[in-house]
Order: sequence, then C-alpha cells, then structure tokens
Amino acid sequence: MSIKLCLDIGNTELHGGVFDSDVLLTTFRYDTKQLTTSDMLGTFLRMVLRENNVNPSCVTEFGFASVVPGVNYSVRAASIKYFDCEPFMLTAQSKLPVTIATINPNQLGADLIAGAVAAVQRYPNKDMVVVDFGTATTLSAIRADGAYLGTSIIPGLKTSAEALKLNAANLPEVAIVKPQSYLGRTTVESMQAGLYYNQLAAIREISQGIVSDCFGANKTSVMIGTGGFARLFAEEQLFDIVLPNLVIEGIKVAMDSNQS
Repeated sequence: MSIKLCLDIGNTELHGGVFDSDVLLTTFRYDTKQLTTSDMLGTFLRMVLRENNVNPSCVTEFGFASVVPGVNYSVRAASIKYFDCEPFMLTAQSKLPVTIATINPNQLGADLIAGAVAAVQRYPNKDMVVVDFGTATTLSAIRADGAYLGTSIIPGLKTSAEALKLNAANLPEVAIVKPQSYLGRTTVESMQAGLYYNQLAAIREISQGIVSDCFGANKTSVMIGTGGFARLFAEEQLFDIVLPNLVIEGIKVAMDSNQS
C-alpha cells in the first residue's frame, strides 16, 4: 500500500484526505487553531491513519495547500519527522494544469488553485464556476481552456454569524442551518434566515454575473459547490454537482503532476 496524505489548511479548519493511489480512503478535519506544533499535528495524523486501519509507515507522499503561512513550518516539520517525507506545498509556482490569468498569481490562495486543478481534471474543456464555502465564500471562474480568470470573495456563513454576535449586543451565537422560512419568529430564527438567504442571494447574483461577463450569457457552464456548507444549499438548484472534497483532490492531482 502506497499512501498519499493531502491537507487543505484553511483559516478555520484543516481538511485532510488519505489516498491509496487514486482512491480516497477517508477524510478528516482538525481545528487550525490547535495546530501549534509539529508534534501535535504529527501525532494527530498518525492517530487518524491508525483509526482508519492505515499503517502510518505506508505514507510515501505528503502534500498540502495552505492559506495560513504561520503554520507552514510546523506542517513541513511534521511531514519530515513523523512520515519521513519532504512535503509538496502547492503554490502558484507549481506545475499546474491550469493557467492563472490574474494580475498577481502569487496572491491567489492555494486552496483556490487546488479547487481549480481538480475541477479542470473532472470537467476538461468546460467553462466553470467553483463556489467554495469556508471562512470566506469564494466564487472562481475557470475558462474552458484552463485559464483561471479570477475570484469573488464574500464573508462565509460562520464569519457573518460571528460578526453579528460581536457587533450587536443582543444577538447570540447561532447554529448555521437551512431555515424553514424567510422570516424568523425568534431572534435565533431571524438570524438563521438572514444568514442563509443572504448567502444564497449573493451566490446567485454573483455567479450569474460571472457567467455573463466571462463566458457569455448564452454559453453553458458547470457550477461546482465545495467546502463545508456546500451541501446546505444542495436543494437550491445552484450547482450542477457538489464535491465536498474538491480541494484535497486538487492537491493530490497537483502533487502527481509535479512528480513527472
């Protein structure tokens, strides 16, 4: 067994995947704020592997995409110390199946690059909009020729909820759920309705604008949803497909591409 360990390191969570060749064996999550030392991460990763009946000594490749520069050293150290692997770190300078057609490619988040890489592999020669629900919700445009055209960034659901709690004295912390109505009958229901439908309306408006501006209103494009809250909107007819593991798939594809 030859195991590839891929980590998507976001501001809120680390999302990991374990691959045996091209087969995704399992996924897991870890609080990024708990990632304070390489030993904590390495111990956690070995535990996850064992709990899923994977021998940590079978890990032969380790790759990651990070938007939190402060943890990159610890991730690299954990890879070397606990898996004897020099890790692959995905950046705009990596060998990629996409062309980053933005003004400053080095400013593009590694998670967005990974999502685009996986999307292009799954849907070659298609215009696409990838919506990724994380700390921020991002909408990225990838043209049929593999050009990454740009991104629109809005506050994520949890970020918006935290902003309301922090800036309004009488508003509590709320769970992110799909509401039963546009109007709430309690403060909690009212916040949940506003958070959900604000995000839904923004995604619909921005995605329609991206398709019109970038691809032409009469062209067919693929809408992909990914990230933690993508399934929450599965019934809204926003997406052609929801792929929660798109980013870690993209890390694996990029890791393979940079070995050749």
